[in-house]
Amino acid sequence: MTIYKMSTVFETKVLLITGCRDQSMWYSKYVGHYVPLLDDGNDTEFKSLEPSGYINFVLRKDCMIIDSSDSNIKFYGSQYV
Repeated sequence: MTIYKMSTVFETKVLLITGCRDQSMWYSKYVGHYVPLLDDGNDTEFKSLEPSGYINFVLRKDCMIIDSSDSNIKFYGSQYV
């Protein structure tokens, strides 16, 4: 099992959640906020990390990749870093 620390995820790229039509998706409450980008995933989704530490996916149509080397980015729009 791989355990990711927030400081070791892609340091220069994050996902910005731009929308979510399906309220059952784990990231639906994070529209307008950043979430970690762990991997390119596949043609339809990116691999990310939930606040609880579980690996999960974000649909490509619901986000955009942001290039950022800013170490002060707050994931999930809150105290998580």
